[in-house]
Amino acid sequence: MTSYDPSNVDYNGSVFAAFKTKFSTAPYWNGLEFNIQYRDATLRSTDYREMVGAVIDLVGAAVAGDVRVQLIDSIKKIAQLASQDVRSQVKDTLAQNTTLSIHNGRLYVFFLYGTVEMTARRSKYTVLDQAMRVVRGYGVLDFDFCRRHAESILRYDRKSVEDWENDGAAHKEPENTSPGWPDDL
Repeated sequence: MTSYDPSNVDYNGSVFAAFKTKFSTAPYWNGLEFNIQYRDATLRSTDYREMVGAVIDLVGAAVAGDVRVQLIDSIKKIAQLASQDVRSQVKDTLAQNTTLSIHNGRLYVFFLYGTVEMTARRSKYTVLDQAMRVVRGYGVLDFDFCRRHAESILRYDRKSVEDWENDGAAHKEPENTSPGWPDDL
């Protein structure tokens, strides 16, 4: 609906803004549960624990086990992609992740994003020590609403969840191996 392309790393401000708006106003949540929260964290080039902790805190209510591991693995892949393709000395990188999770019979859809400032060192970007904000919007899918409006919803189907996941810019990246990641991940 918004022309947002998860494979494009050159985020267009208006397209990403439209994606955030459509996500937060989608009728699929239909009053069941939708909220937006954020956590502020300090990100250091040698220590990502506080940032990872902020992400875990934001999704902890409905993400555990394998889904939690996959989410952190995805963040490491996003970090790897962000560190490449040096074009300027300093850059701001938008990192976003969308996660589906089924917990206690409810389908949660999480949308996480944050902006990270990086600097070029030895033809690779490195995170600068900085304060950052991780934002999470999530909704619980209203199955009854979706059943009632299935015909209309199917008209929007351009890609399957698997295609969307496989098309993500960082999907095929190896995990970032920076020493800043917590040991217990």
